Amino acid sequence: MSDHSAGKSRSDVCESAGDEELLGRSTIIAIVHQEGEQLIAAQHRRACTALDGASEAQLSVLGPPAADTAMDQPSDVPPYDESEEAQAEWEQV
Repeated sequence: MSDHSAGKSRSDVCESAGDEELLGRSTIIAIVHQEGEQLIAAQHRRACTALDGASEAQLSVLGPPAADTAMDQPSDVPPYDESEEAQAEWEQV
């Protein structure tokens, strides 16, 4: 999204599909937000996995955990849905 506006992205997708009215600008923005949330959730899971697998020596290099970290707070980011249904929905979009 930093390289193209929502309007330009919409235009590109519609042109590639051969249907200038395929998607609206708001649909592009909604997709970006949905996929962004899933990327953030995936990044969080990778970070947790890395920390869980770290040795005591590796953890000591990081120092003590912050008292109020975002990782300790409940997340409003839904877990990434890897189901076939979710994949089919994404491919349809």
